[in-house]
Amino acid sequence: MILSFSVFPLLLSSLLRASEAFDVHHPCFSFSSSSVSRYRSLLHVRQINEECAEKIILDDEHRNTHTSLNNGRRHFLTSTLATASLLIASPSIVSAAGESDYNSLEDVKVGGKWVSVKEQKEQNRNNGEIIGSSNELLENISYKGIPSYFSVYLSRILINYDPAAREWWDSKLNEYSLLPSAEIRSRLGKDFGGFAASVDDGVRQFVRQSAFDRKDTAVRDVDFELFGEYLMNIYESESVDTSRQIGILLAFLPEQLQPFATLSHLEDKLRKRAEGRKDIESLRRSPTALPVGFVENERNLLPESFLFAKESSSSKMFNVVPSIPLWEIGIDEEFGQSAVGTVFGPMATMSLSRRTPNVGFDVYKLLAFSGAAACAITHSVVIPLDVVKTRLQTDPSNYKGFIDGMTKISRDEGPKALLLGSQATIAGFVWYGLSVYPCYDLFKKILSELIAPEILTVHTNDIALIAGALASVVASIGLAPMETCRIRTVAQPSVYCPLGLFGTFTSIANEDSAIGW
Repeated sequence: MILSFSVFPLLLSSLLRASEAFDVHHPCFSFSSSSVSRYRSLLHVRQINEECAEKIILDDEHRNTHTSLNNGRRHFLTSTLATASLLIASPSIVSAAGESDYNSLEDVKVGGKWVSVKEQKEQNRNNGEIIGSSNELLENISYKGIPSYFSVYLSRILINYDPAAREWWDSKLNEYSLLPSAEIRSRLGKDFGGFAASVDDGVRQFVRQSAFDRKDTAVRDVDFELFGEYLMNIYESESVDTSRQIGILLAFLPEQLQPFATLSHLEDKLRKRAEGRKDIESLRRSPTALPVGFVENERNLLPESFLFAKESSSSKMFNVVPSIPLWEIGIDEEFGQSAVGTVFGPMATMSLSRRTPNVGFDVYKLLAFSGAAACAITHSVVIPLDVVKTRLQTDPSNYKGFIDGMTKISRDEGPKALLLGSQATIAGFVWYGLSVYPCYDLFKKILSELIAPEILTVHTNDIALIAGALASVVASIGLAPMETCRIRTVAQPSVYCPLGLFGTFTSIANEDSAIGW
């Protein structure tokens, strides 16, 4: 069985990726305003399927021992096969309780939902029919000068001010709570980096769409004016500090992209709200270091001692005061993937991802087909080896070893004798592959939904092993009778070869009415 995993994972992977059934996108921020009328996304989460064909070492050595069984075995076998078939054919019976950690992102105030790659492509194709070559034009619109730390700090703002993003982050904290502190830090960093990459993708799409609507070829400050207004309209009521934080965020932009009107409006609002605004010049002379432990906690935002202000009364450039050493640097390996390190934390090169929560019947069909093909082909190749092995087990006195056994069988019974039991082998392992892969995925999903996330995170490998064992039980129920027919055919070819597979099966079942099957 190990051989089928090593030969066919590429076939299985290609079939699944072709169907795009396991991949989903999460356009979690869709914008709508008077000047931006079409679909946008601020949070674009690309879903990458976790490998569905994990290498589980399954035992395909079946001992030729006689076990006393009662008359209820036939009923048990029939009912078990029926139940397994129902589970495979009806994946919708699995509850969606385990999706709560992800559904929170669907409720982010600026909208969005998880969609499959296939649906996303269909949507893009439909949009293309309406707006012609706009998708290509969007990619050609110049998007330069937006620093990575802008999107990273925006991600911190969303985790603080958006209830759904905050709930998602809380779920991650809970999910990793039982892990060692270093592992918690690594996983949270990876999730935050992916979240920041998703936010960055969405920002790019939003301002590019705004530029496209203006029939411009480059993103300009007016596009970020719209962006800043949109953020304020949605999140202003979340906190009295929202205006200051969004103003600081926009002040991180380079001068040519800064929304001067929006920043001036926010500055006036803060000045009216404050009884006495801090002296800007004294703030400029303040220490420039971030608060201790700032980066380690993704919920941290710049405290009240930080403001945004013009460089001078005549300037159209806003800065954060006291000044912060803003930097970003490429990192080959950060939390398991390449990333951009910034003063506010990492931004991954890949967007936030998750496994598709509800796998459809089409995917289970692909799993079954790929598994059946893998097991049938690989075990067909080794049929001669199985024949010699069985003869050595059932008639050891007649053969000195493996080579001698193969030589004698070919000489005495003809080369075709090395293919004895082919029907039973192929039928048995077609069922095995047909059932073991879908059942493994199904059992893994069911177990994952029954166990608390924090427990599941610690025992991921144990869950995979249990799911593999359960899937092997289901698969072996159909394989065991076929193995019995194969062994009888190889050991006593003169008796069972003329009967064929069905005749051999019937003959064995009728041998003892007390035992039955």
